[in-house]
Amino acid sequence: MLKVFISFSGSDRALVNYLEKITRAIAGVAVYRFDHDVQPGVRIAEKVKRAIRSAHVVVVLLTRSARKSAWVQQEIGIAEQAGRVIVPIVERGVDAPGVLEGREYVELDAADPAGAFRRAAKYLAKLETRLQAKRASDRKAAVAALALIGGAIVAIGAASKR
Repeated sequence: MLKVFISFSGSDRALVNYLEKITRAIAGVAVYRFDHDVQPGVRIAEKVKRAIRSAHVVVVLLTRSARKSAWVQQEIGIAEQAGRVIVPIVERGVDAPGVLEGREYVELDAADPAGAFRRAAKYLAKLETRLQAKRASDRKAAVAALALIGGAIVAIGAASKR
């Protein structure tokens, strides 16, 4: 299952709840939100780094509030360093930070967030399909390799009995 980390500003929780609901319904992916993973005593920065590194995709909800958030900026940087796919959802009128500059993004209309969230979720569903196809291909390759190894062991065993 595709693992998705959502980067957002705390003041956008209502929007993120809606994004998460639509994403799960359309794409059927595992969504990670740091605020739903309470680990008392654990440093938030370390928890977030681990979650981003274990995710396949980082969805960045870049609103006016998120643009001002140091956490969101750090999460984008961690995702970039980790080589994660970054899917920006950018509120109309908000400039993307340098690391997101030049990337395609889904434009968020505050009056119709569902449209943007559906577009992003449909893209995540495509990524999920690609991930499943790759895993199936990897399994077939592993089975073929095991069959070759098994055949070689049988051949070596038969040759040593002569």
